[in-house]
Amino acid sequence: MALQRMDNIGIVVESLDAAISFFAE
Repeated sequence: MALQRMDNIGIVVESLDAAISFFAE
């Protein structure tokens, strides 16, 4: 359960990072 939660956090962070890069351009 905790591992799945960490995976979800990783996905959110990755998506957020991609969104920042997208808007930065």
